[in-house]
Amino acid sequence: MKRFGFTIWEVLIACLVLTALTTICLQFFAAANDQWRLVFEQVAATQEAANLMERVRAAAWDNLNSQTAATLNLSPQAKKTLPEGRMEVKIDAPSGTPSARRVTVVVHWRPQPGTPEHEVRLTAWRYKNP
Repeated sequence: MKRFGFTIWEVLIACLVLTALTTICLQFFAAANDQWRLVFEQVAATQEAANLMERVRAAAWDNLNSQTAATLNLSPQAKKTLPEGRMEVKIDAPSGTPSARRVTVVVHWRPQPGTPEHEVRLTAWRYKNP
């Protein structure tokens, strides 16, 4: 007598294979999502550092000091995008170059609790106009 259809063992093995493939695909998509989030945070931090640098460089020469740097904060959007986000702005006047100041902007954030802190650092020189 001929039988048509599948045995219970064939169906069970097919379900196990399908479950294994689904698990592998979900892990792949979760890893891809984590990488996308890290890239998104890196781009957001770089944009925020560039915006802060522009604000510092737009300041008048006489106002380009540590007090100006202390008034700067992360934007509300950056605070939402960058977990544990914070920034530092340093304005140095190297000795021997009274008409130049070095401006360094650093944006820090921690992608996930318990992971190392990431940072974006931009440095520019500002020269006094004659």
